[in-house]
Amino acid sequence: FSYGAMSAWQQAKNVTVIATYTDRPLAVPSEQSSTVCRVPLALPTFDPDAAAKDLPELKVPSSTDPSHDEQRLQATLRFRLAMKLRIVGLMYLHRHLRREEDLVLAPFLKEFKEAANSDENVKKRLESCIKICAVDDVETGDQQKDIASSLLLGLKDGSEELEQSRVSGLVVLPNRMLSASLVHLLGYLDPKHAVYLAGAWRMADVLNAPRSALDGTPLEEAYAWVLAVRSAVCETLDLGRSSFEAKFASIKLGRIYSTKDDKAVDWKFVQNMRDDTLYVAKEHGRPGVTGSEALDTHPRTDIFFLTAMGQLVLIDVTGSCRPNAVRSKLEKLTSAVMMLQKDMERGGVREVHGVVLAPFVSKEKGRVCNDGKEGLVCDDGRVELVCGEDAKYLLGGLAQVGEWFREDEKRD
Repeated sequence: FSYGAMSAWQQAKNVTVIATYTDRPLAVPSEQSSTVCRVPLALPTFDPDAAAKDLPELKVPSSTDPSHDEQRLQATLRFRLAMKLRIVGLMYLHRHLRREEDLVLAPFLKEFKEAANSDENVKKRLESCIKICAVDDVETGDQQKDIASSLLLGLKDGSEELEQSRVSGLVVLPNRMLSASLVHLLGYLDPKHAVYLAGAWRMADVLNAPRSALDGTPLEEAYAWVLAVRSAVCETLDLGRSSFEAKFASIKLGRIYSTKDDKAVDWKFVQNMRDDTLYVAKEHGRPGVTGSEALDTHPRTDIFFLTAMGQLVLIDVTGSCRPNAVRSKLEKLTSAVMMLQKDMERGGVREVHGVVLAPFVSKEKGRVCNDGKEGLVCDDGRVELVCGEDAKYLLGGLAQVGEWFREDEKRD
């Protein structure tokens, strides 16, 4: 707001003007600003579950003891619902609460409530709500932005890139890094890194395509996007204590296992893997997979890649808050890595590594599910657990909506 506008509002009756910066005060150099607040503060993320306490129409379908499939669907629904309301405009929520005339949100709330309270089972109700929450008007690649990739990874306040580029919809991340809003990130095109748009397209597809319990979660696609771009920018991927030389130019679908059995390894596919490509498990419901393809769930890994050094890296992503669920992931991934190592020469592989990303399990609880150890699971360092703030850091700018990706609220 300009000084004049604030002065005018201050003269109105029953109006209190509270002025703050929503964008960085670029006109005031940091070394000259003695009276301008430049400390970035992270605003709370819109919480659809909290909103449902005041608006019962937004209550997400749930059962007393939700299954794993239900939790995955709830995570997808929470992501879509929050984005839908943010794009439509949160002001309409306030108008609806004040019982003011609302021709924008009211029809959606009515349809959502009917689907959430239908006579169908919980999974069917969740899938119906997810369909209703499709966000069709998210555009990808509309605006060329030279610092798009840097914004996706997160920038420090005062960085030279930010000083030289005005960014709309600036967002402060939980770790005080700066990024752009998710809507803006999706709309950017980075001319230096084509993989940026490939990841943005996949993320946008999560918002508008039909989803089922077998489909990948938004968290998996978020990690695929950020990890691919991070490798393109940094030419390396640091996953916990492990570091891999990688520079991905594309994101493609693939399967290391031909069936849902982790013994059915497709070594021919592994032989043909490219070191400039990040692979996402090809399974039902993934962006880019047609509805006519009958595919089993891909076991043990959601994201994987092969380095030029012959290192095969399997990444398993979990949105669970429960240490027991993470322990199970670790055990299964460790077993898969050991089995692959026995025959890795068949795929031209020199080493096999595994990483579990668990952003909603704290480091303290991560040690509990890792027999008191932090980080490395195997003595030879081939399998690693990255959890808590370390895993959230790898989400880069998408950490702004990290809480929307949480699969459950159970603690044990």
